[in-house]
Amino acid sequence: MTNNNSNLKITFINVGYGEAILLEHTADKESGVFRILIDGGSREECDYKGFENRTRCVDYLHEMSISHLDILINTHIHEDHVGGLVEVAKQIDIDEFWAVFPAPEDWDIALPNDTKPDNVFVMALGDAKKTKDYLEEKNVPIKTIFAGFKAELKPGFSVSILAPKGGESERFINELGLVYTLSDAEELAGRLKAYDVAMNNMSAVLMFEFNEKKILLVGDTNISGYGNIPEFCEDRLKADVLKLGHHGQKDSVTMEILNKIDPKIAVICADSKRRYNSAHPDTIKLLREFKDICGHDFECLFSDEFNVEPYFENKKASKAITLELT
Repeated sequence: MTNNNSNLKITFINVGYGEAILLEHTADKESGVFRILIDGGSREECDYKGFENRTRCVDYLHEMSISHLDILINTHIHEDHVGGLVEVAKQIDIDEFWAVFPAPEDWDIALPNDTKPDNVFVMALGDAKKTKDYLEEKNVPIKTIFAGFKAELKPGFSVSILAPKGGESERFINELGLVYTLSDAEELAGRLKAYDVAMNNMSAVLMFEFNEKKILLVGDTNISGYGNIPEFCEDRLKADVLKLGHHGQKDSVTMEILNKIDPKIAVICADSKRRYNSAHPDTIKLLREFKDICGHDFECLFSDEFNVEPYFENKKASKAITLELT
């Protein structure tokens, strides 16, 4: 059902390399604003210090006078997605928390043995647990999401979870939990590295629909992960807005994926220093090639500032970029 009086704002907060995406739905003045935050960027100081146009997610919410979220979503457990959610969980009122991997009760904040304290995946596991603990202290309902889950959020505004499959995510989280029982440091390090890499394609793939427009947010899903999305395999995965997976790294997208999804707007969340080869020049070139052949208007947006010439026009960084749909 379409609500012609409503509008939807999608804001990609400039948290550096990570991701924090705010959706704000407004139907009318009486009903207020329905807000969803997807991921919260990193908590690492290096992502913010010395970058005047980057902002921590919770600071941006305060700056926008946002003290309440209807839904908080964590797509997967990587530091650049979950780290910033710790302070959001502490400081913001939240009605519901959705996650593919709500940290199990038996997870400890610290891993055994002599695991390096600066291991960012270990940090992420700890931050996922801290986020859940803060939310449980506030009695916030926690929902595990997986493929097949759908919700009508407001008239004309809904969300579907396209991946991962429930059995796969449950098996993955059970195996991941075993790292807390390992006594051999070498085996622990190997397991952590493998699970860190595999986590990308266990991201929640979210399809929002608003007044017949579709917004596809794929977390850190890379090109090998699209094969786990039934809608993609069946050539029925279309979207008006695509947030590229894996921060626009070289493995984030192919021409086949772009042709199947056929977006009008693509967004890359990456940092100006192109950490981990994010916003890779080959990806930018591919997006330009798609623009030239797609047969409709196409725009590519970037959450931070870096050189995208000669394929697109360079633009100055800001604290956030916002799309408004009606």
